[in-house]
Amino acid sequence: SMLAMVLASVACGFYLRNNIIDSFHTNEAWNGLIFVVIGLTCFKAFHNNYKIYRLSRFIKTIEQVEQSDDVDEDDVNALLKILKKQGSLLDMFNMQRAIEKMAALGNFQISNKDAMLIKSKLGSRIRNEKNVVSYLAGTLVMFGLIGTFWGLLITIDEVGHALGSVSQSMAPQDTDDS
Repeated sequence: SMLAMVLASVACGFYLRNNIIDSFHTNEAWNGLIFVVIGLTCFKAFHNNYKIYRLSRFIKTIEQVEQSDDVDEDDVNALLKILKKQGSLLDMFNMQRAIEKMAALGNFQISNKDAMLIKSKLGSRIRNEKNVVSYLAGTLVMFGLIGTFWGLLITIDEVGHALGSVSQSMAPQDTDDS
């Protein structure tokens, strides 16, 4: 369904490209800023999803190592290396301690307290990352409102100029022939 939405958006953009280009040129600086913020928002949203995907792959790697017959020091070191690269959303200290215990115990054991801390920090960090995307989306709404009011002010100014031109053309002319 996500792919269908992206394809539909691309198709609409392609179909309306001339209108979009004409509208963009009405205020290139403002519309350019809007497009930059749209790009940053999309990048941040996809980056957040990618970080969660990498985290899930890391958890699956822990499960694979744990299911092997024997957990050796190389496995633990490999997990710790992956944790340092991909574990930015996790509570690094408690996860590192639990992974280091794997070599001695042979499986992944974690206390309830450590699990609650890891879960709490994970939820908090995911929420913070999501809030950045929400903030950028709210900024886009604000930009849209500012652009609307800006356009209305320009329109009112142009109507004033048009009415002034009409009133000047209808004013009686001072001529000697009358």
